[in-house]
Amino acid sequence: MFLISELELNQHSLSGTSSFKVHTHLSPSFLFFLTCCSIRKVAPTTSPSRPSSPSRPSSPSLTAAMNLSGPLLMLLLTAACVVSGVNLYASVASFGNMIECVQPDVSALQYNGYGCYCGFGGRGTPVDEVDQCCKDHDECYAAQKRNSQCRGTFNQPYVISYDYNCGRGWASCSASNNYCKAAACECDREAALCFARTDYNLQNKGVNKRFC
Repeated sequence: MFLISELELNQHSLSGTSSFKVHTHLSPSFLFFLTCCSIRKVAPTTSPSRPSSPSRPSSPSLTAAMNLSGPLLMLLLTAACVVSGVNLYASVASFGNMIECVQPDVSALQYNGYGCYCGFGGRGTPVDEVDQCCKDHDECYAAQKRNSQCRGTFNQPYVISYDYNCGRGWASCSASNNYCKAAACECDREAALCFARTDYNLQNKGVNKRFC
């Protein structure tokens, strides 16, 4: 189950259903995963800069990247990906929306870093039923990635954009979705419903996955 670092949801009523305008800020690790970037975020330094050696002049592009603040570097990387046509947060935002539709009084962020599977990656035995929901969600996504009908970057469950409807206590996938969109939507919907059926245990939040 992927990482979600912040979701700002603005709800608007439309014929008895709810639609959302979503502004999503992804964690750096997940953003890099989505865009397949190999550039590492460089933390700003307070050390004085040293002149480059005459025999080994520093690269202007590398020097500029090193001087960028973390947020600015992430913004530039995001802009580059948007220009290339990659929708960075379609499925991520939709999954968060679904969770909060099915459980209106719950923040989707509470599931980030829960147990052994809720968050980026996962291993071992789920600590409880909530964690099992996350494991099932991971396996659902993995099945779609293996599906020969859903090859290609834009059909991957983490980034594919799909249509859905949701309101207080419910969520449904649109019949207009194609095969791959419907598959990703159902993975997210089932996980959101699974969370609603289980009891959240605060003691299982922030489990060290080295012990999973």
